[in-house]
Amino acid sequence: MNKILLEDTTFVIPTRIDCFERLENIGMVLDYLTSVFRTNIIVLEADKLRSGIIEGVIKGRAQYVFIEDSDPVFHRTRYLNILAGMVSTDHIAVWDSDVIVHPNQLLSSVEGLRQHNYDFVFPYDGHFLDIGISHRINFFENRNIDYLIENKEGMLLPYTSTACGGGFVARLSDYHECGGENENFYGWGQEDGERVERWKILGKKVRRTNGPMFHLYHPRGKNSNYLSNEHRSAQISEFERIRAMGRDQLLAEISSWAK
Repeated sequence: MNKILLEDTTFVIPTRIDCFERLENIGMVLDYLTSVFRTNIIVLEADKLRSGIIEGVIKGRAQYVFIEDSDPVFHRTRYLNILAGMVSTDHIAVWDSDVIVHPNQLLSSVEGLRQHNYDFVFPYDGHFLDIGISHRINFFENRNIDYLIENKEGMLLPYTSTACGGGFVARLSDYHECGGENENFYGWGQEDGERVERWKILGKKVRRTNGPMFHLYHPRGKNSNYLSNEHRSAQISEFERIRAMGRDQLLAEISSWAK
């Protein structure tokens, strides 16, 4: 099968392996992306120890970066900004280590950027489906995304039908212009929605494609939930602070982040 050409796109995947399922998932995501697309992938691992396990899983299919980090909280926004600074292609795909979509959805998303019809594209329609344990086992055995599509009605929808996490593609210049990631978001929660608010304030063209995004099941640890009630309040407050800004105020805010 001829691979779909996405050589003008770089997938950036920050990760921390906190359970065996996450290790299996990133291996599956890399298998999937590299079997279907001719593209670029950078995986950044941030942890207290460089075990070499992820490097073994990558096996030359992606560029690997390790950052020593003893903080138990995974500062994902910080690491995405580091990754974005390493991208040299026209487009960036900000991608979780455990999500996949149908190839046509990704191709359609990048085509929208290439034709300058859109600035940011979610390669799914807002339905972010957790496939669960049994479907995960079957998918890992048959590796056929049509199986997931055929069984999507029985999958869990953990968020609303307008989810904005998991992954998106963007023109790299627009991503930088909109500030990349807001590092005031420390740990899990609210950062995906806040990012979209900045795009809207700055007048960017945002699109969704038809079809769901599938999330490969893994146990939810410290970095998949709010850390405390206080942490939840702080994350929501930051979201509301940005959402209340006008264009000029937001541009000044983004300029302060760069400094």
